[in-house]
Amino acid sequence: MLEKHYGTAEQYDRAALLQNALDPGKQTPFHRLLARALLAEEVISLKPNEPESRSLSSVCQMAGLTDRDIQPNSFRNPLGFLVFNLFFNRETLERMSVHIWEDGFRVVQSEDLQVHSHRFPFRSWILRGELTNEVYDVRPTERDSGQKLFRIVYDQFRQSELNNTGTSVEYALAQRRTFHQGATYFMGTGEYHHTEVPQQDYTVTVFHTQTSASPSTPYVVGPSAEALYSFDRVTGLDSDVVAGSMTRLLSKLS
Repeated sequence: MLEKHYGTAEQYDRAALLQNALDPGKQTPFHRLLARALLAEEVISLKPNEPESRSLSSVCQMAGLTDRDIQPNSFRNPLGFLVFNLFFNRETLERMSVHIWEDGFRVVQSEDLQVHSHRFPFRSWILRGELTNEVYDVRPTERDSGQKLFRIVYDQFRQSELNNTGTSVEYALAQRRTFHQGATYFMGTGEYHHTEVPQQDYTVTVFHTQTSASPSTPYVVGPSAEALYSFDRVTGLDSDVVAGSMTRLLSKLS
């Protein structure tokens, strides 16, 4: 595809290619999608503590998010926020996405299914609003604690299932920190946490899962009595809803 638009004779560095892709005279869906990929690459190539060279608000504003021809893949997270993928590598599962907690009503799977771990380490930047990140110490126990570990299984982002492993656990709050606009935080593979955003707040983050040589199985802590939970991630999230969310996002970031 690059050869179709740029030929094979010239070699472009990333900055020159991005400038070309953002040229107002070349705003085809391909050029806009290329610009989005290059902007995302700027972020995912950052070292763990390296500051971004371009504000992530400007990345979102330049990434063509309101263009219906290249709408980002999107789904609902069972914890109550919307996910819009800007970059996803199907081989390594590395992902960069925008997460939006809308102010007001949010679709949440269960208030009893909040403490969870991730398969890969991640970095999160707060673009708008604030959130509180709670880190938990989760340990197996021989006694009946009323809480079990549930293994998270995904079905191509359309549905997620939580399968009861039968392992009883106890958990306790280890750390609680509130992050405001402009801040960033990290979580490691297999660490358990829960994020809180006040119901009346509109909060936006950019989320980057980083590749790991030893990915972990993701788990959720939940009530012992249930064997299985399932969550539909896409029903009601059509192109009009996505377009409205993206338009509101850009207006909030401007």
